[in-house]
Amino acid sequence: MNSAPPPKTAAGASPPSLVKAKKHPASDPPKPNLYQMDEMLNLALEEKEDDPRASLNLPRPGSPYRLLKAVKDTSLPAKLPRRKITLHLTGDMSRYVWSFDGKTMAEQPYVIIKKGEIIELELVNDTMMHHPIHLHGHFFRLLMGNGSRSPLKHTVDVPPMTKRTVEFEANEARDWMFHCHILYHMMSGMARVFRYEDEEKTSPPQPLAGPHATSLGEHAHDMSYIWGAASLQSNMSEGLLTWMNPRNDLQLAWEVGWQDVEDSQYEIDALYQHYFNPNFQAFAG
Repeated sequence: MNSAPPPKTAAGASPPSLVKAKKHPASDPPKPNLYQMDEMLNLALEEKEDDPRASLNLPRPGSPYRLLKAVKDTSLPAKLPRRKITLHLTGDMSRYVWSFDGKTMAEQPYVIIKKGEIIELELVNDTMMHHPIHLHGHFFRLLMGNGSRSPLKHTVDVPPMTKRTVEFEANEARDWMFHCHILYHMMSGMARVFRYEDEEKTSPPQPLAGPHATSLGEHAHDMSYIWGAASLQSNMSEGLLTWMNPRNDLQLAWEVGWQDVEDSQYEIDALYQHYFNPNFQAFAG
């Protein structure tokens, strides 16, 4: 019996074949270029120098805000009344809770302003994280040494351990969101509502208590989180279950063993912790 004929190829072409080729290994990926605390400190120090380009010369350059100038005069009307509001950007990375003046939006939702006034807003970052702060519905003047040609912005980055000062004319009405534009910072509490006081001089809204105000939607209550881990082995089981919100922790941990013992043995730990501030917490368990 004759074998099958070899496959046909194009005229003059060799049949396909597999050959060994020289290896070309890929280069190692670079190590992550992580922010360090020293870099945060250097940025804060360089921003205090007279040279507006000082922070731009760092390996981790700062924002070039001091070099920005408006193309025309942005001065606000001198005849309008002025008021200064200072807000501290606060938070705790061990709990991952963020806030203004140590309070989440659910705890203190409103900043009351009046139409026709100029608000000078001083933002003081007490944390070791950058916070780009955004005000809806308004452009503010970024006051960083450029006088009448101060640039107009609606979002400003506030580096760690520094401050930014902005001003704007309150020329709108009703409610306007104000928050960190790192959205998981906002959702964990670093947000407010700038609320215009109405002409009838009604009393300002009180901090939320009892049934939450529907106008704040999901921000009317602190976000909560739950996570856990458990294992089941031939000789034992162990696990951890945690529920937390910005002010409270509830932890449940267990270990159960049943191999090479007369009776099954177990240990269960329950812990409740209330967070007042970074330096004071109370717990029971």
